[in-house]
Amino acid sequence: MNPNFNPDTNQLDRPYLRVVEEHQSLAPIVDLQLRDKFIIKNEDSRKSQNELLVVSGSNYTSHINIIRKGISIKDHISIEDLPAIQSQGGLNCAGNQLFIRVFGMPQIIVAKVELNPGQLSITEVETPGSLSDIAEHEEIHLIKELDFGFLIVTDRRVKLLNQSLEVLKDKAFTDDMITCCDFKNGLLLISLLEGKLISFRLQDNELLELAQSNLNHEIFGASMTADGEFACVGLQDAPLYSIVILKVDTMKIVE
Repeated sequence: MNPNFNPDTNQLDRPYLRVVEEHQSLAPIVDLQLRDKFIIKNEDSRKSQNELLVVSGSNYTSHINIIRKGISIKDHISIEDLPAIQSQGGLNCAGNQLFIRVFGMPQIIVAKVELNPGQLSITEVETPGSLSDIAEHEEIHLIKELDFGFLIVTDRRVKLLNQSLEVLKDKAFTDDMITCCDFKNGLLLISLLEGKLISFRLQDNELLELAQSNLNHEIFGASMTADGEFACVGLQDAPLYSIVILKVDTMKIVE
């Protein structure tokens, strides 16, 4: 018999290994988000650098694990017994609101997360009518918390909602498709399938169009600088997969 065999555990002892830290397995993981803004702020928020939202589960149930990490994993909170959340885009978070898509339901579920005696829990769940026109096959590009509510960008529409999830502005793109977007410093930049760029400014709870530009090439990525002054745009079918720099408020290419 192997001298390292432990009959109590029915395994080999490994004296050359030392357990430093143990963590519960999150498998199978179907979706995740890395956030630099915490859902609920507490003492651990000041110690942690980022927050990971991990959707796990199989068959007909899911759970959301919230992991805060700094030098190592600091906290691990789980919200259990949720419906089966879709993979790749099934979970979006803005503030302490979770926007969830589950299998077999066309509607988007909005769940409010609160901290109740040291533990995160979902205290309120609803399917707001303001999101009922977002089709099941629509891809959600962005859900952003604003001072007055939320900004939602899918591949077919841009919505502004107030804190009660009521519609303030709804701009649909029925003849074209939004391929990517970015939001910085109160400015929204979207690209359309045919190579068009449109910039907007959020002002007084309104979405005001600033400028348009047609680059005549398929756009595969667009990102603005932190102040929203310039945008870097990648063109997929242009020579050598070109990258161009534009002024956001005029949509003019910077020479």
